[in-house]
Amino acid sequence: MQEIEALLGEKPFPRRQLFILCICRFAEPVCFTVLFPFMYFMVRDFHVTDDPNKIPYYVGYIASSFAIAQFWLPWGYLSDRIGRRPVILMGLVGTITSIILFGLSQSYMWALLSRSLCGLLNGNVGVLKSMVAELTVDLSESQRARAFSLLPLMFGLGSILGPMLGGFLNHPVEQFPALFDGRGAFTNFFRHYPYFLPCFVGGLICFLGLMVGVFFLEETLGGKTEIETLDKMVTESARSPAETIHAPSLREARRMSQPNYGAMSNADSSPTSTKCVPSRASSPTPTMTNSTPTLRSVLTKPVLYIVGTYAMVCLQSIIYEELYVIWAAQPLSSGGLAFTSHQIGISLSIAGGMTLGVQLLCWPWIQRRLGTLRCFRTALWVYVIIYFLQGYIRELINFHDNVRDNTLVWIALVMALLFKTICSVTVFTSSMILISNSAPSLSTLGTINGFAQCMASGTRAIGPAVGGALYSWGLAQAWLPWHLRVQVVWLVLALVGFCTFSLSQKVRAGTFGKGIADDEDEDE
Repeated sequence: MQEIEALLGEKPFPRRQLFILCICRFAEPVCFTVLFPFMYFMVRDFHVTDDPNKIPYYVGYIASSFAIAQFWLPWGYLSDRIGRRPVILMGLVGTITSIILFGLSQSYMWALLSRSLCGLLNGNVGVLKSMVAELTVDLSESQRARAFSLLPLMFGLGSILGPMLGGFLNHPVEQFPALFDGRGAFTNFFRHYPYFLPCFVGGLICFLGLMVGVFFLEETLGGKTEIETLDKMVTESARSPAETIHAPSLREARRMSQPNYGAMSNADSSPTSTKCVPSRASSPTPTMTNSTPTLRSVLTKPVLYIVGTYAMVCLQSIIYEELYVIWAAQPLSSGGLAFTSHQIGISLSIAGGMTLGVQLLCWPWIQRRLGTLRCFRTALWVYVIIYFLQGYIRELINFHDNVRDNTLVWIALVMALLFKTICSVTVFTSSMILISNSAPSLSTLGTINGFAQCMASGTRAIGPAVGGALYSWGLAQAWLPWHLRVQVVWLVLALVGFCTFSLSQKVRAGTFGKGIADDEDEDE
């Protein structure tokens, strides 16, 4: 494969470190999604309210607590100072601790606090994006798009396994009596903590990811020495305009900045030899600076536009995810599908499986033909249509001789999930590339990704609470026709989607490591 890349004029792909990052990334969505199938039923079992129409309020608060807590700690900013690796490992430890505590919940307040702890101790998403960007800093645009697509791919895989665990392992004594019933203290424990088993298995998977990170994950944040090496080589090359210059990559700079021992060292590793290497077509070498940037200095107008659009995408996405679980679990009399936790888990796992297929098969093809920015905007527009039509799926439920027939519901649901998955993969992968491309230098990358993650956490904090409140509010409006009462929340979500699409018209593509010029063309 490396020989093929050389023939194509492309640099070697950092497979080993990307594989390790994928393992770390895979572990977290398992813990994040494992509670989705049973969260509605857990809140119901807490008996915080006897009115089923008010349960969405309380489910929304638990979902919001994760992002509210995540909003307050600047993990991306911290990773620019102490390194990416320790922040990633701390995040994994926090995820394991919080998901185990969540499984031990016996009250609504305990569940709320343990979910908040998970958000407080984990900011890995933005840091992982920075690591991918740094590993691919000197690769071509197609290679970088391929690398960035791995993170949502891992989220898709985790989103398959997580809901399956949550849907099938809760209440294990009732679901698997041959294994869990009649076992004394073992049985009593799982009767007392019916939601512990899926949380424990999710935490165990996250622990395996932690062990891989501890032993194999390498730091990608450039130190002062290698940045000075790059600056020195660029300065020297500027003094020799007659020569054809190859700007060194970050990985080459790291190699060159290491001490050279003995007379038999490779001459190609010296800075002076780099000056005579012919240049080749590749992505521009990013600007690197020695000083640590301030947040105010990196918040240019192009950065604010893409980060603002990304935050709105996260808002509508978290509202949809929370609404889907509530809507699917609610009884027919409350405008829902009356699904069991098993059925919810199956549908979410189907969506996760679709994410895997779309990421591997559809996204590279779409991105090559439309470009990142056009993909981004098109998917945002399709979102609006999906949100508008989602609530009407319940109208397809048929009853034959008082027997419920869900065939048409499942067909429509799978189609809606398919288009939603295509849009999600496209939007989130594109946004990762666009945000990284807005960074004017490597030294601002962690700060910008951390700021984007912070803004996303802010919108994710208000999204579930607003979604749950709107659902309950709509059902309580007796003056509205029934079909509008159950549809209000979906219409509001479609409006949010339209606002996001409108804001995306201000976003520009940019070039990684150079940022976005004021006169940057909007097409790639």
